Amino acid sequence: MPEQNAADIIQEIIDKQKRPFMTVKNLTLSMGAKLRRELGIESCKSNAEIRHVLEQQIGDRFIFHKKGQVLYILVPCDPVDLVKAELSTDHPKGTVGIAKVLPFSRADVSEILNHLLDTGEAKLILNELLDTRIIATGHKADKHDPESCSDSCYYSHNQEDFIDAIKELDRGNYFVKIPALRKRLGWPREKFDGMLRFLRDREIIQMHVADDTAMTPDEVSNCFVDENNYRMGTVTLNVR
Repeated sequence: MPEQNAADIIQEIIDKQKRPFMTVKNLTLSMGAKLRRELGIESCKSNAEIRHVLEQQIGDRFIFHKKGQVLYILVPCDPVDLVKAELSTDHPKGTVGIAKVLPFSRADVSEILNHLLDTGEAKLILNELLDTRIIATGHKADKHDPESCSDSCYYSHNQEDFIDAIKELDRGNYFVKIPALRKRLGWPREKFDGMLRFLRDREIIQMHVADDTAMTPDEVSNCFVDENNYRMGTVTLNVR
């Protein structure tokens, strides 16, 4: 291996880009044949194999994100900041154009853009062809805004793990106890409850009022209390 470690070299390669991310394919091409041989990437054919090799070298210094069939490597950052970086007063961008250049799905990008529009940090304009463009305003959201976009993106990116846990605990019973699901995932309480609200509001799950008499005190304390102060004890998937 060269004197620099692989993570430092990868950082240098990414730093030469205009953005703090790039496709894994372009990264490996930019490494050069010698480094690829030293890392053992030359014999790798799939993104999964290349990712496995790289993860042995970089630890937690970078993250990977898949968009369709394309695998990206990113410097850890808030997705909101990446979207904001694409917004320019001098060169307003179309919403589809923003989604194309970023390593996130259109759904994720639209969620972030809608949040920025709601908080006044971005605004829509029309060009002479009546095409929608979006720019940043520099206005900051009020600190009391209910749900930050970074949280919303977190829920979008992690909902599959949450749903998989529901299916695992289901075992044909249909109703899954929220305390058992909370224990299975081991997430921070705020994130767990936020995910329940996120999936409920999108009608992906339904929650049902708890029967306190059929639960232990520990189970009661680990239920979900909604905005109307109802204690929810079980959850079901709407799409199974």
